[in-house]
Amino acid sequence: MSGELPETVDPDVLVRTMSDARETGTLHLGGVHSIAFAVDDDIELLGRTKLAFHTNGMLFQASGGDGEPLAERQFYSVGGGFVLDEDEINRPDRGAAMVIPHPFGSAVDLLARTTATGLPISALVRVNEMSWR
Repeated sequence: MSGELPETVDPDVLVRTMSDARETGTLHLGGVHSIAFAVDDDIELLGRTKLAFHTNGMLFQASGGDGEPLAERQFYSVGGGFVLDEDEINRPDRGAAMVIPHPFGSAVDLLARTTATGLPISALVRVNEMSWR
């Protein structure tokens, strides 16, 4: 909501943004428009609620003074540090004929791939994830 993008934001900026919001009671939407914001009251964590696409998802919703939603956006953490938004998961070509460089279907397959390539598991998985990201 502060104008940062998940794929490029510096985590230290996020910590500072939340700290500033807590101290001042203000959030700067898009870094431009300030609104009253109480972190403990205005952020609702629904730990048992699952979004349709992926279990590790977040719904950001901005509501007006009357409680009616003004805007909302969904994001999903899909592993390897990658975050997809609802536009990316709804792309018609998402998943179409993707070829990953090191496919595996089990832990045994994964270990065989690491032996064959000399890559550690983390590097092999990252190469795979970068192929579709």
